[in-house]
Amino acid sequence: MKTMTRRPVPDNNLIKSVRKLGPLCGLSGPALVIVLLFSWFLASCGTVSKQSQPLPPDFGLSTSPGTLTIAQGSNGSSTITVAPQNGFTGNVTLAASGLPNGVTASFSTNPTTPTSTMSTLTLTASSTAATGMSTVTITGTSGTLSHTTTLALTVNAAGGTPDFGLSASPSTLAITQGSKGSSTITVAPQNGFTGNVNLAASGLPNGVTASFSTNPTTPTSAMSTLTLTASSTAATGMSTVTITGTSGTLSHTTTLALTVNTTVSTLTVTPTTLSFNYQIGSAVPGAQSVSVTASPAALSFTASTSGGTWLSAAPMNGTTPGTVSVTVNPASLTAGTYNGNVTISSPGATGSPQTVQVTLMVSGTSTANHYEYVFTDGTLYVYDLDTAGFPLVKSKGIPTSTGTRGTVACAGNGTLYVSFGGDGGSSGNGGLFAYDLVSDTVVWTQHYSHGIDSHAITPDCAVIYMPDGELANSTTWHVVDAKTGSEIATIAGSRASNPHNTIVFNGHVYLGGRQSTLFQAANVSNNTVYFTSANTANTIRPFTINAEETAAYITETNFLGFEQIDLTTGAVRFKVPVAGFSSNCSTNCPSTPSHGISMSPDERWLYVMDSINGYVHVFDVSGVQPVQKFDVKLNHGLLNTESPCAYDCLGDGWLHHSLDGRYVFVGDSGDVIDTGIQSGYGSPPAVVGFLPQMANSRKEIEIDFQNGKVIDAMTNRSSIGTGFK
Repeated sequence: MKTMTRRPVPDNNLIKSVRKLGPLCGLSGPALVIVLLFSWFLASCGTVSKQSQPLPPDFGLSTSPGTLTIAQGSNGSSTITVAPQNGFTGNVTLAASGLPNGVTASFSTNPTTPTSTMSTLTLTASSTAATGMSTVTITGTSGTLSHTTTLALTVNAAGGTPDFGLSASPSTLAITQGSKGSSTITVAPQNGFTGNVNLAASGLPNGVTASFSTNPTTPTSAMSTLTLTASSTAATGMSTVTITGTSGTLSHTTTLALTVNTTVSTLTVTPTTLSFNYQIGSAVPGAQSVSVTASPAALSFTASTSGGTWLSAAPMNGTTPGTVSVTVNPASLTAGTYNGNVTISSPGATGSPQTVQVTLMVSGTSTANHYEYVFTDGTLYVYDLDTAGFPLVKSKGIPTSTGTRGTVACAGNGTLYVSFGGDGGSSGNGGLFAYDLVSDTVVWTQHYSHGIDSHAITPDCAVIYMPDGELANSTTWHVVDAKTGSEIATIAGSRASNPHNTIVFNGHVYLGGRQSTLFQAANVSNNTVYFTSANTANTIRPFTINAEETAAYITETNFLGFEQIDLTTGAVRFKVPVAGFSSNCSTNCPSTPSHGISMSPDERWLYVMDSINGYVHVFDVSGVQPVQKFDVKLNHGLLNTESPCAYDCLGDGWLHHSLDGRYVFVGDSGDVIDTGIQSGYGSPPAVVGFLPQMANSRKEIEIDFQNGKVIDAMTNRSSIGTGFK
């Protein structure tokens, strides 16, 4: 039996390929086989693809809208957008062609740029422009690249009845009783309308009134602001307000959905503190006024007093806005400080009742009054140093919630100067404000482009020296005009890095840098450094000087004690550690345990802080070398966290003497030490009082008054020797 071999049958693609060969189909034999195989290969493999290449930068062009209809004598616009492709970053110059006669084109941006790829095309038809439909071609060209887009333009003949449309934006409005809201009413001219339109509102709820900022509107002022005002008793709920526009026989309306909500007024009283000063035998101080307001609606209120018959207020009943007159009658009072309250009430109101604190300071004839001003972040407190127990006289809010850094005052102009805010570096910039001590008001405020810290003022109240701040990477002390707070110069030659503490005395300004081991002094006359000490053992912290300017006493980082510098030669004469006490610390450790040093006015005693052990150590500096004499244990320790506090909150302390040398005030403890000066130092120094707010602050200074005027004040935050015996 024969075996038959089945031959392959060409598929359709092969047959089609053969047919395409045309005359070659006459071939036979090997040639035909070769042709057939080649055709079959082409049919099977398809087309050989080329290797892809990166596309060149290019751009596209489009219009929006793509159709535009305008009338003779008017104009219309379309936005032309250039769309960059494949990294295109060129400028594109635009042109319009195919414009009908009488129609002109302008582009708001031409050429476009990579950062401004859209341009507004404005087509303006003259009053005689050719009417009908046309295709406007917009061409964009950038170098050799060019693309077009088209805009279907229709120009209609001028005519039709002039008319207008009316709209409100927003079309919904919610207001509360006693308040108001607004919506913009727009008149849209149609078919060449050029008339004025009178506006009116109807459908208003009871107690709601309407007013238009422009009425009637004009062709050049086609928008008007509608203000709806609700009285305190306006009807509440939802309503539809209809706005009608009328021009001759033409009239159109639009609507506004209005909601009136019930509200509760807030009672406000200013000021919230009043101070009166009276010297026995002098004229009674005049009345002071308290303003009583409410928002958004008026309120009825009552006024009452407490604290004693010396205080009165009138009227006892009123309606906001109103004024309550506060008077004092000190005729039968003895010298001292008296506190009372005026209470303003309006039942049901937010913020009711409001209390006004009233302080009356009564002094004897020709008697000076001594006060300790203590500063926390946001508030100053005033304590009476002439009355047993050092009672709080008053407190005032001050703009130092960002941090209080330095405080000084000047008797010549009765002004307090407080630095606030950041002390440079990561703490940021700070500022300075001036505060009238008689009227208890801020006179001016300056914000600086640098940090601030413990400043000092010249005794003539003319110039303030402001350090850049202990975190500032600089050596700059700024010279500030005390009248305005403006900066007028800087100290030349300063090498005291991270400017921190400052003392001004006898025409000289002493500079203490937080990261410096050089102690320097400059002349006030030319603001130039004239003295630089030898290097101290550690970086400089709080310091003081004697009145003769022969010695400076400097505390240092990580040292319990102080060093004495010769201000004549610059040499470090003595390094004096505190004897009998350890500087070891395990928690809440200060960067220096002696963050406080104060010299008695008679220059005999030097008080040195010991925050770790809760002591103040007293050295006799009347001889050649300082001698440790007393160790005063504090009733209230240190190294707690100050509160309130913006930053730098560890209570590491501060010391200063009262101006008469009788007391030493211990910042961050609150304790007051009697120095024993009144007994001729027959009694050792001891804690005799406590100022509660001073337990949360190391910024405190003494300010003295007589007959209602400032007679003495600390121009430096530190106490220095004055030569007063």
